[in-house]
Amino acid sequence: MPGLQIVVQSYFDGSTYHPDGPFTLTVQDGCIHEIRSGERLREGMPVRRAAFLMPGLVEAHSHLFLDGGELDSTKRAAYLKAPRDEMLAVARQSVWQSLEAGVTLVRDAGDIHGINLSLREEQQVAQALPRLLCAGRAIRNARRYGSFMAQELTEQTSPEQLVSELAVQADQIKILMTGIIDFEVGAVLGAPQFTL
Repeated sequence: MPGLQIVVQSYFDGSTYHPDGPFTLTVQDGCIHEIRSGERLREGMPVRRAAFLMPGLVEAHSHLFLDGGELDSTKRAAYLKAPRDEMLAVARQSVWQSLEAGVTLVRDAGDIHGINLSLREEQQVAQALPRLLCAGRAIRNARRYGSFMAQELTEQTSPEQLVSELAVQADQIKILMTGIIDFEVGAVLGAPQFTL
């Protein structure tokens, strides 16, 4: 890879804001290789310019296939019965909205339809951002909250067996420990789903 030079007026390195540019950042193999004060360009390397640069943001907990803007509970429940293609379209839109907001890594906490795994594959093939880390299907206790995102742990399946099965495709394992969260009152409803 030939590398890339980025000239910026200011940047944030994750802990310190550097406001007094310009600065020239050299990127090689997807990593910042060097930062130089001033506009000091190397010949033969492409240049991009920006006012400000910072590390990409991380979405730590999402369900990309859900439309987070819909607040009507009846419409939300109906959507969970929508065709897979419709859910995939919503998820693709969520990916683009994340990237437009500066998110370069999304941790999807699961869906029962495998939408997150399909999206992860699309992103990998296209070598596109944001990068997706996916749980595939989460794990919930039998007959407890989370049917839209999780596989039940039943008496016929050991926790170790279920984790091993899910880990074949998952980047991370999501275990539902609580019931639904009532965000209006800021409280978890119901007892924990699992004992120690």
